[in-house]
Amino acid sequence: VGTPMVAKQEMGFIRKHLLKRLETLEQARGGTDDQSHKQYIERGNSSVIDLDVWQCLTSAISLKEPMLVFPVSNFTTFAPMVGLNQVATNSPSLPSPGMIACIQASGGCLPSLWDPSKERYGLDKDRAEGKDKQPRRATKDVSPLRDVLLMKPGSTVEDVFLTLKNSGALSGDFVRAEACGGVSREKPKPVPKHTILGRHNRIIKIQTTKRSQWQ
Repeated sequence: VGTPMVAKQEMGFIRKHLLKRLETLEQARGGTDDQSHKQYIERGNSSVIDLDVWQCLTSAISLKEPMLVFPVSNFTTFAPMVGLNQVATNSPSLPSPGMIACIQASGGCLPSLWDPSKERYGLDKDRAEGKDKQPRRATKDVSPLRDVLLMKPGSTVEDVFLTLKNSGALSGDFVRAEACGGVSREKPKPVPKHTILGRHNRIIKIQTTKRSQWQ
């Protein structure tokens, strides 16, 4: 069920409750002689704000947490799928240079594929196409478990396959899949398409009909 809402309503909603809080504090302190401040409070209370935003946030918080699924190409290094390199470097959802600067200023780490010298995302051509002649270098430079999919609770292996296929990371038909939970020295096990994903099998490797698309 969709909840209609706009940014203006959201800001109005926040402003309304902040003004109510200020009014409560002023009453507790015995009021104020600042007439302009009183008018500001009254003007804020007179506005009518719908509760669409509040209902949306309440609904979102009450939902179950998504299942984190990590598609990989190798269970030894947990290297990412070659097919996801394009998404990891050109997706419009990636943090912008300004956002990255804020992340750094707050003590955070740079995104995996961000090149600070060129101020852009990217991989060299051979690594992007999975043709690097020095695989050890490639796996060392790329962060393990780089990519993650947010799946609905109850999602199956087939759901992950379709998600990757729709994003262009895979092509062809499903052949087989292996998965593990990431526990030390744990060996991956074959998982059928109908298997429900959980913490014990959230790291997954999928094979399709095209040999060149072994991810």
